[in-house]
Amino acid sequence: MGQLSERPVNIDVGTGYELPELLSAPDLIEVERGAPAGDLLRRCWHPFALATDASDVPKPVRVLGKCS
Repeated sequence: MGQLSERPVNIDVGTGYELPELLSAPDLIEVERGAPAGDLLRRCWHPFALATDASDVPKPVRVLGKCS
């Protein structure tokens, strides 16, 4: 029998369709208070639940890194 030879296999590590890995930009993705993107997003209204989710009892939620 012949010997099996090993050869390296390129595995896509989750970037999708072999695209280059994305670089993160903290100024654009961090939404905590004091972060540039967080301060910008806090100037707008954001729907975060459906009217059908509303009830007489408040539910705890976390929006833009803040618990309420």
